[in-house]
Amino acid sequence: MFGEEIIVTNRLLKLDPKKRITIPAETKVEFGEKIYPMFSPLREYLILYNEQDFLKAIEAYRNLFDRYRQEGKVDAKKYRNLLRYLYATLCFAEEQVDKQHRIVLPKSVVEQMKLNSTIFAVGRQNHLELYKDEASYQSILSKRK
Repeated sequence: MFGEEIIVTNRLLKLDPKKRITIPAETKVEFGEKIYPMFSPLREYLILYNEQDFLKAIEAYRNLFDRYRQEGKVDAKKYRNLLRYLYATLCFAEEQVDKQHRIVLPKSVVEQMKLNSTIFAVGRQNHLELYKDEASYQSILSKRK
């Protein structure tokens, strides 16, 4: 899934009553593939990774936290807390893609993000980002500039 670079135009995805979304066809998702949902660091949106890219993202965070520790920006206790935050609050159990190219979003994600029947999806290089709506996406985008 998500190959080297996915091309998904910004679009609305439907969230069904069982809290499933259909992954856009452009991502080339396959039946049975494992998808790893992960919150953005500030918990503003959800990121969907395949296994390989999920492991790369986790490694990048660990390297960043290691660098902070080596530079003296965080002590051992803060370092452990950062790792705990990463694993305990940002990451979720893997989801498998069903035959209709759907995955179930974790209940806690649906509740925390206050998701309705539609979700705004944006393709980014090697992952798919899910936002509550287009307005929240535009708000976050304006903060990045």
